Amino acid sequence: MTSLRKIRPRLVISDWDETITKKDTIRHVASIPYHFNPHLTPRFSHYTEIYTDAYTTLRSSYGPCTTLAAHIDFQSRMDAVEATSITAMEKDGIFRGLTRSQLEHAPSLDSIEVRTNAVDLIARCQGSNVPFVVLSANWSSLVIQSVLRRCGLSGVRVVTNELEFDDSGEEARTTGRWRRDVVVRTSRDKLAQVEILMRRAGVSDNVVYVGDSLTDLLPVLNVKYPFVISGSKLEKVLKELNVEGVTYGTWSDFISLIDWST
Repeated sequence: MTSLRKIRPRLVISDWDETITKKDTIRHVASIPYHFNPHLTPRFSHYTEIYTDAYTTLRSSYGPCTTLAAHIDFQSRMDAVEATSITAMEKDGIFRGLTRSQLEHAPSLDSIEVRTNAVDLIARCQGSNVPFVVLSANWSSLVIQSVLRRCGLSGVRVVTNELEFDDSGEEARTTGRWRRDVVVRTSRDKLAQVEILMRRAGVSDNVVYVGDSLTDLLPVLNVKYPFVISGSKLEKVLKELNVEGVTYGTWSDFISLIDWST
C-alpha cells in the first residue's frame, strides 16, 4: 500500500463490480430474465459475442496503448462498443416484463459475494456522516441495493444504468429498455457522474474514488484521493505508466487511511 497520511474525505465514491464485489456480477444480472422465462431466446452468450466482437475490432484497429494519453483516448472511443450489446438486447426485448420484486429477489443474486471490509467501510461512512455512493456500469440499482441489504446495509445511494418501467398496468414491469436520463457505460460517463455528485454534495475537493478497471481510469485521475484495488487491471496499467499519487490496497487498507473521528 502506498504511504498516505490520514485523510478526512467529504465524499466517497466506489465502483461496484470487482471493487465492492469479489467478482464481476453482470452474468448474475443477465441470468434474471432467463430464470423467469426459461424459453427466452437468444441466450445471453449471443450478446456477449456481439460485445466481444465490437471490442476486438476497436482494439485491433487502435493498436497498443503505451501511454496514459493513449489509454484515455481509447476509453473515449468505447461508447460505440458498449452500445452494441445494449442496443441488441433492447431490440430483442430480453429484459422486458420483469417486476421490481423479480429484480430484487432473483435467486442468482444469492451467488454475489461482497468484500467484507468494503461493507465495513460503507458502514463507517454512514456512521460518520460521510456520503458514500456506488457508481456502477451495471444495469440496475435494484439489484445492487438488494445485495447490499443482504449485507446489512440500507440507504446506500447507487448511480447506475436503470431499466425503464411501464407503470400503466396493475404491476409495473420493465419495457426492455434502459432509461436515458443517466447513462454509465464508459470511463467518460463515470467521470461526468463524479463531477455531478461532487456538485450536488457541494464539495470540490477531498473526494475518494475506489476502482479496479480501466472504466475507472478517468475518475481515478481526477479526484484528490484515488484508491485502486490491489491486483487489479487498473493497478497494473497505472504502475506500468508510473502514474503517481494513487493508493493501491485492500478495503482494510483504505479503512486504515481514513480519519474516522467525529
